[in-house]
Amino acid sequence: MTAPLLDNPLLHDQELMDRMQAILDDSERKKESRARRRRKPPLIRLWDGDMNYRGRVSVEWELAVKWIKNNAGPGRIVLPANHYLAKWAVDPYGRPKQNVHMTVDKDGARWGGRLQQARRSAPRDGKNFVELQFLDDYEELKHLLVWSNPFLPAIIQFPRSFVLAGPSIYMLKLALFLNIMRMEGNWWALPDDPMDLAQWGQGLNMSNWNMVVKPGSLLGDSSPWTVLSSRFKYWHDMAEPTLGDAQLMVTTRRYLQGDPPPWPGANLRHGTIVFDVVDKSGYWDETSQGGTIWDGLKRTIVNLADNMVDETLTQVFDPIDPYQNTVGNWLGTYPRAPYVVYRDGRISGIEVSDWCHKHGGSIQMLVGGQSAPGVDEGISAAIQLGLNNLGQLIFQPTLGTIADTFLKPIYSGTVAAWVSVKSPVRALKYGWSHYQEDIVEGGDRAYTLSSIMKIREGFWKSRPRITHRIEMADGRPWLIGDNGQGHFFLGDRIGSTLQDVGKRGQIYVEQVGEIELVCDRGQNKWNAITGEPEDLESPTSRGLRQIANLAAAAHDLGVI
Repeated sequence: MTAPLLDNPLLHDQELMDRMQAILDDSERKKESRARRRRKPPLIRLWDGDMNYRGRVSVEWELAVKWIKNNAGPGRIVLPANHYLAKWAVDPYGRPKQNVHMTVDKDGARWGGRLQQARRSAPRDGKNFVELQFLDDYEELKHLLVWSNPFLPAIIQFPRSFVLAGPSIYMLKLALFLNIMRMEGNWWALPDDPMDLAQWGQGLNMSNWNMVVKPGSLLGDSSPWTVLSSRFKYWHDMAEPTLGDAQLMVTTRRYLQGDPPPWPGANLRHGTIVFDVVDKSGYWDETSQGGTIWDGLKRTIVNLADNMVDETLTQVFDPIDPYQNTVGNWLGTYPRAPYVVYRDGRISGIEVSDWCHKHGGSIQMLVGGQSAPGVDEGISAAIQLGLNNLGQLIFQPTLGTIADTFLKPIYSGTVAAWVSVKSPVRALKYGWSHYQEDIVEGGDRAYTLSSIMKIREGFWKSRPRITHRIEMADGRPWLIGDNGQGHFFLGDRIGSTLQDVGKRGQIYVEQVGEIELVCDRGQNKWNAITGEPEDLESPTSRGLRQIANLAAAAHDLGVI
């Protein structure tokens, strides 16, 4: 017979009881400390165009800033019209530098952006206010072109296209670095201040650049390989397919005086934007693509099949635990083992839920239009060599050249000009009746690395996928924050369940695509959304996005 709890001899061990009480007290202190940190208002600061400090905002009526994965998030702050910072922000001619910047620090995360619009309103109730609308620092990448050759002036651009092949993270960062260096080094343009002699030859001296790229290792980059190609495209447009295919994320953070250096030995000016490309998803490494609440999340590794198109999942039965050496009060999640799961139900941290399953497209992709390099040239050389030698016999030594002129329109783009790849995995999975094939735009030369990447892009965009988009509250039960002050943040993989859909207890794992901080009359609230926004957008929004893509394509055509 089991002894009563009060007669348990462990309860009479005073040393053990003291230790247990100390653990409980420490846990309560941590709990209270995190609660105070969540209630603490964000640190809102305004800066001028030279990133000189103008003041701290503490009387805002409303504040909302949003982080969006691989895109520029909006920011909005409403101030009383008689506030000194509001008067300064709406007076562009009363300050020497017209640009206005804002930084918001909360729970280890920093949002930084530039003012896009300042609006003063005087409603009938007499509560005059100023509304400042910002876009975050990712917008810089939509205003930076990747030149065909960043080392040459615009009048001479050889070769015709900028091409890099290699690991995705390193190549994306290298392309960004070379073009920032082109701008900041003032190679082929006047410096921002021609009277400042120090700006004439900055070259590799990054101590005065307003944008830098965090260094990385080529040999240590295990991200999937990619081929980048640009003919005066914006960096954002060039990088978008690679970022989506490899599930990478661009991070932006303004370096402010007093911050730890972004990397050892960094010597940066106050206000510099530090760009980095990171893999927070672990999609191509050991991570979880889903599971159930009964068996837990399954640890899997994604591999490419032999046709370089289909992806296969291999379950890991002896996974590495990345949390075993975690000590202290650090919070967060590792891509190898995402553990944050929101349960849908009557009592839940999920506030809004939207589930969507998009069926897959065609089983075969076609790309091309121009022959592989050297094919047309080889045919031309063969015609000219053969017929010129034959023409010698009939006293027509240029017979081959003449014939090649007439035959070139006939044979050009006919041999090795198209390449098609079929996905047998899709064909078996979809069933007997399915869509057959699509042509992928943008890859006009067959049998090149870029054509293979375009085929992968075509399969990626038409892949079957489940998107579970949820809006969740902060602290129920997980904390939102960055740099060790929250369980997850932008780009991290988290799980969620959904009532009445799919197998009971099924967990859907997605990356966090958007995070928003909303402050209203002293109340701080975090909102987070998982899934890709494009998968659930309305037809109107999709049409506007396609118009924007068409405008970008027209921009490229105008350059040629």
